[in-house]
Amino acid sequence: MNIGSGSWRVVDGPPHGFFGSFGYGPVFALGALHWIPRDDHNEYVVLMLVDHESFRKIPLPHGDGIHDRVLEMSAFLGFVFRQNTNRIDVWILRSLGGESWEKKYSIDLDCTRNMVPHFCMRTYGELVFKCIDDDLYVYDQFLQFTRKVELNKECFPFINCYFPHVNSLASWNLQQL
Repeated sequence: MNIGSGSWRVVDGPPHGFFGSFGYGPVFALGALHWIPRDDHNEYVVLMLVDHESFRKIPLPHGDGIHDRVLEMSAFLGFVFRQNTNRIDVWILRSLGGESWEKKYSIDLDCTRNMVPHFCMRTYGELVFKCIDDDLYVYDQFLQFTRKVELNKECFPFINCYFPHVNSLASWNLQQL
């Protein structure tokens, strides 16, 4: 959709083989939309540069994990990788120019938790994880502490539907001049 004219136009899609499935939705960071191409065992992230409407791949710092995710983390691209059952590594990509991943920190876990990262909160950079039983956990990187979010699931029938809030002055409403 061309926002200025309100009309549709054709854009080239990604080359064949870039995607295996769309297991998780795209993440917007660094002026591009980013996808993990499969649910597990990934070696790269696919991105679409918004300004150029072109696709490319960026190698991940690690691959071959299960529940790997890309997240927007403080305007940068984050990659959460389960190293083993007791450890999760968090990586940051600060620019698309050099494609250099920086390991930010590791999270040591109780091995009974099967936590899947869902999003990063903007205010303090806490990571929100969901377990197989729909419980939510929040990891505070500064305190290096994980806490369970207490929810009454009967009061929240849409427990699997949550969206991170983004403050913005941008509006999708177009005013006629």
